Amino acid sequence: MANVIKSVGHGLCAAAAVLLAIYFLAAHLRGPDALYEAINPLAPRTYLVLLAMVPGTVCIWLGHYLSARRRRSINPSGAA
Repeated sequence: MANVIKSVGHGLCAAAAVLLAIYFLAAHLRGPDALYEAINPLAPRTYLVLLAMVPGTVCIWLGHYLSARRRRSINPSGAA
């Protein structure tokens, strides 16, 4: 289950990276001012564009959390 969730997360992150690349390419084609606005750390739009990475990142984190939790609950030595 955790591996499936991680795989979905990697797919979502890859799709978001492609969308970000298209966004920055379009900004570059519009000119240097548009590219500056696209990478300006003080512009709120920059952070809104990066929100595309959040679903994939959450899925990857959830997959790691579930696999670590499963490993903790199964104790191979039998000790408490």
